[in-house]
Amino acid sequence: IHNAQRLMSYMNPGAPPSNDSSSHSSSSNGVSRTCNVTVPTAHVTLCTSKVLTMEWIDGLKVNDSEALRAARISPRAVGRCMDQAFAEMTFIHGYVHADPHPGNIMVRPTGGRGLLSWLLRGTWQPFEVVLLDHGSYLSVPERIRQRYCQLWCSLFVGDTAGAASAAIDLGGQRAGQILPVILTQRGRTKQEQKEMQRAAGVSSFGDITQLLATAPRDVVELLRIAAVVRNVTASLGCSLADRIRISGTYAFKGLPGYTTSWSADQSENDKRFSQLGYRMSIQMRLAIVRGYVALNTVLSRTLLATLHVFGQPVLLL
Repeated sequence: IHNAQRLMSYMNPGAPPSNDSSSHSSSSNGVSRTCNVTVPTAHVTLCTSKVLTMEWIDGLKVNDSEALRAARISPRAVGRCMDQAFAEMTFIHGYVHADPHPGNIMVRPTGGRGLLSWLLRGTWQPFEVVLLDHGSYLSVPERIRQRYCQLWCSLFVGDTAGAASAAIDLGGQRAGQILPVILTQRGRTKQEQKEMQRAAGVSSFGDITQLLATAPRDVVELLRIAAVVRNVTASLGCSLADRIRISGTYAFKGLPGYTTSWSADQSENDKRFSQLGYRMSIQMRLAIVRGYVALNTVLSRTLLATLHVFGQPVLLL
């Protein structure tokens, strides 16, 4: 209960908790403002030291794309919602649901469906993603959270030297070679994937195992959670470009404020990210990408909506 309440207090700080046994609200602290994610209501007065009583959730399995399409919910919109939610948890709050396998995530239809919802949200049927099983959470140390933000910002702008430096700070010298590859590169075929790994010096699974054995436990947990979320969202149709854009956006929001004075223990990467010019270059790249995505979305949805209105056989999810 505490973990679920704490998560929603971060993601929706303005909503008061609702734990009364007579309450039938959708979550203990409402729905996240930035992405439609919620948690079940905990009925505290019906709980004991051995019994946990929570709201029953009627919904669809997050990885059941056929059921989502049958309900007129866009699987890709669900995937982007998941990516946004876990990016916010990771990069901004440093408090992450640590067991995000498909059995712990459901999709619940909400609100009125129709063309307006599709135009605004990219899905004919509005929805919210419900996170279950809040027994395991990862509290990311501030230093690791900031380094992880730096890593993803560098990956977003294509700064290979900055990405390697942040990866080394996170997991040691070997991580500088491996992390940027395993986080962002995905081959179209198994052979292409092997070539990418070979170029990064990853000749076998043992190399990754060695990295995981030497990196801090919190870094390993972050990578594990990111891999589980990536597999789920990829199955829903989210692309690598979607994930890099979303991660880059939230990673930039999670950076500490810039400064012109540095302490003796700051790394070169800290100094780089403390500079206003470097930050502005990241912000400009983000603005360009967001503008392109927004324009492309508006044009494609307008075209499909026009075809739909004039009776053309267009499936709007």
